[in-house]
Amino acid sequence: MPGRPLPRGGPRRQAGNHQPLRARWRAYADPRSADGKDWYGTWAQFRKDVAGGPFKASDRFLVVGCGSSSVPADLVADGFVDVTGMDYSEKAIALQKRRFPGINWVRADARSMPEFANSSFDVLIEKALMDGEGAWKQWPQMLSEYSRVLRYGGRFISISLGQPDELDSEAFFANDTYGWDVRHALSYDDYYVYTMTKRRKLGRRLRRRRRPAGSPEL
Repeated sequence: MPGRPLPRGGPRRQAGNHQPLRARWRAYADPRSADGKDWYGTWAQFRKDVAGGPFKASDRFLVVGCGSSSVPADLVADGFVDVTGMDYSEKAIALQKRRFPGINWVRADARSMPEFANSSFDVLIEKALMDGEGAWKQWPQMLSEYSRVLRYGGRFISISLGQPDELDSEAFFANDTYGWDVRHALSYDDYYVYTMTKRRKLGRRLRRRRRPAGSPEL
C-alpha cells in the first residue's frame, strides 16, 4: 500500500526502514532489469559462489518467484533437464510459457505450495524474494515451505542484499526448524549468495556453518 511505512523486521538492505513503501521499492529495483536483464544477476554470475560442490544433471530444480527471469532457461542450457519455474503472478507464468515452452511453469504461492510434494526437489533458487517479501514478515511461511519440498542433502540458494549477521541467524536461515546448514559468499556487485543445505537431523548444525563459502577448510 503506497505511503505505508514498511514493517520493521525484514532483511536490511540499507538504513531507513521507515521509508514509504513506494520509495523502498524504488531502492530495491535493480537498474539492470530496465533493459531486460535479470534482477540480482544471472545463473552464470552467481553459480560459482554456491557452496557444496557441483550439481548432478539429474537434480530437480525449483526456481521460486521466477518472474520473468531467464534463470530456469539458463539451467536447462547448462545441462539440467528437470527444471520448474514458479511464480504467484499469472502474467509472469503466461509470459514464461510463451518464451520457454519446453520448461515446466507453475503458478503457486511460496507461502503454501501444495502443488509440490515433500522432499521433491534437490535445489531451490530464489533471487530478491527475501529482500521484498521478507519486509512483510512473510519469510517464516516461505522458508518452512522451502524446507518441506527440499530433500535431505538438497540445497536452497538465496541471492540477497541482506547482511550475513542478519540472515545467517535464528530469525532467518539459521532457524533449527528449517534444518539447514548455512554458508554465504560475497558475490558479484555486492550481492550475497546464501547456500542452505538440508541436514538429515534437526538440531545438529555443523560447527563450520558460519564459514563463508570459498574460505579455507579448517
